[in-house]
Formats: sequence, structure tokens, C-alpha cells
Amino acid sequence: MPVRQLKSGKHQARVWDNENKRYVSLGTFDSEKEAALAELRAEAGLEQEKKASQPKAIPRGRERFSKFALEIIEAKKQTWAPSTYHAHLRNLDKHLKPFHNTAVADITYSQVVKWWKSMEKEPVARKQSYSTLRMLMKRALRHGLISTTPCLIEGATKDHSKKRPTFHAADVRMMIEMTSDVQMKAALLTMLGTGVRIGELLALDWADVDLITGKLNVHRHLTPFGLEDGTKHHADGRRVLLMAGEVVQALRALSATTVPMPSHPVFVNVWGNRMTYRAFSRPFKTLRASCGLDDLRPHDIRHVHLSEYGRHSSLKEVMERGGHTDVSSALRYQHGDEERERQIVEKLKL
Repeated sequence: MPVRQLKSGKHQARVWDNENKRYVSLGTFDSEKEAALAELRAEAGLEQEKKASQPKAIPRGRERFSKFALEIIEAKKQTWAPSTYHAHLRNLDKHLKPFHNTAVADITYSQVVKWWKSMEKEPVARKQSYSTLRMLMKRALRHGLISTTPCLIEGATKDHSKKRPTFHAADVRMMIEMTSDVQMKAALLTMLGTGVRIGELLALDWADVDLITGKLNVHRHLTPFGLEDGTKHHADGRRVLLMAGEVVQALRALSATTVPMPSHPVFVNVWGNRMTYRAFSRPFKTLRASCGLDDLRPHDIRHVHLSEYGRHSSLKEVMERGGHTDVSSALRYQHGDEERERQIVEKLKL
């Protein structure tokens, strides 16, 4: 009989190979019936049914950190700002490599401390990468992959950067007076007069500028990866800003140098395409250096505007003007001074 029982108790199915004049095994089976069925299928020219091999399930917490991290970051892509998404990817790829091949559950506090010390010469990158690692391990904890997070370094996310210098409207005015470039003058006046972010400024099309009513429609921002809807932190964020007369005049002067088609960008490079932050940064840095303002950044101009705006408005109005949805961000621009405090005290009727 082609089917034979082996010493192990298993049954071997065989078929005769005429060419080689010998039996060829079709495999072993638990029962004689299964072996005989395999022989019949072979004789009928049907392939033997292969047992579906189920991939072994990875025990909870044994996933490689790199695979788990990438899945989490990709899952959050739609809810993060593009800059946040790419920053986490960069941190994972460049600075968190020591953890890549380690199982999530095997990452210990000691390993995190060792990695932390190895990054001592790169404090900014260390802080940012630690934030990525902490976020990922919190997610692992929430998923039940670990029982406690290994990211327990005290003060790891504390901001150790030097305090930024304070700039005033007079500083920006000096730059405006020093430049002969119509476009740069319009850009500086628009930032100083409205408080828009640099990405929001560069995303403006002429359709967003109403030179008759003096209104600016802010609904997009430019990133290194292209135009994005809304503000830097909120995809549905949009606001309409009133512009002072001098801002309108500066934009009108700029429109006179080109054909302000509604779909065309307001600020352009030498080829007439939308100006990128890098293209804006080069002449901006040259101009600020000529004024002795090497530390001034475009975002400082926004701070100047909103600080002054906050002196004459409520916190709610500052939030609306700046496009903030949380109070803590708007509070940065609520500066008090002795003269204003004295005016308030004198008006109190107690």
C-alpha cells in the first residue's frame, strides 16, 4: 500500500514515480484517511491542500520600537501640522536610532538615561527628541504594551535656551526706512501692522487682499512642504484682519509693480513664483544686519504688533487678532507697565 504508518504513529502518503521507479512522499498526516485523501488528490492531478500558515502573533510589547514608532507617527499625520509630523520623523530617524531594534517593552529608564547623556553636546536636539520618545512611550503605555514609561528624567523638557531680546516698533521702523525694496517694505509693514505669521504672509494671494475695505483674509500658511489650509496649529483656523492706512498704501504700491491677478501670490521671488521662507530670509537678514538687529526674527515683528495691540484691547481680542485658541499663547502679549498700571489705579472707584 502506498500509505504506510511510520514508527512515530504518523501516516505517510506516497505516489509512484514512473520516471525514477520509486515512491515519492507527499508528506505525513495524523490519520490514514488524511494520507489516502492526499494520494487521491495527487492521482487526480490536484495540488495537495496546504495548511494555511498563520503568522506568529508578536507578544504584547515585543514589537520593535522603530516599527511601533513609525506606526504611531503615521497614524497622527492627519491631525498634526506638517512641521510637527516631519519633526517627529526626523527625531526618530536621526536621534532615536539606539532604540530602533529594541522591543518596546525592553526599553528601560537606564537606557533612556544613557542615551540622554550621550546627547549632552546637542541640547536642543536632545530636548526635541526626548519629547518624541516620551510621546511614543506614553502611547505604548496607553496601548498596554508597557506597565510604566521609562521617560522619567526630571526637567528633560525644560527650556534652557537664552531669553530672547525684546524688540520694539522703532526697530522695525528702522528697517522699513532703510530698505528701498517695495516688496520688502510692504512685507515688513504688513507684519508690523497686522501681526501675521511669516508663513501666513507668504501664503497670501491678491484675492486675499482687499485694498478698498482695508481687510486681509488669512486662511492659509506656507510650510517647507507647500501651502496648508488654516493656521500653523489649526487646519480650520482663519481670520479677517483690518489693516491700517499705511499698510494698505504699501500693498497698493506693491500692486502697482505687477499685475495683481487674484490667484497670483502677493510676495514673489525673482522668477515671479511664490516666495519661500528661504528666499525671504536672505534679504531680510542682510537688511537687519545693516540696522544692527542681527537677532531680530520675523516672528519678533508679530510679537511687537500683538504686544502693542494687547495694550489697547482685551485678552479675547488679542486671541482673535493673533489666531490663538488657547489663553496661554495670547498671554505672552499681555505686558503690563507702571504707567498703564497707574492709569488703571487712578480710575478705580473703591
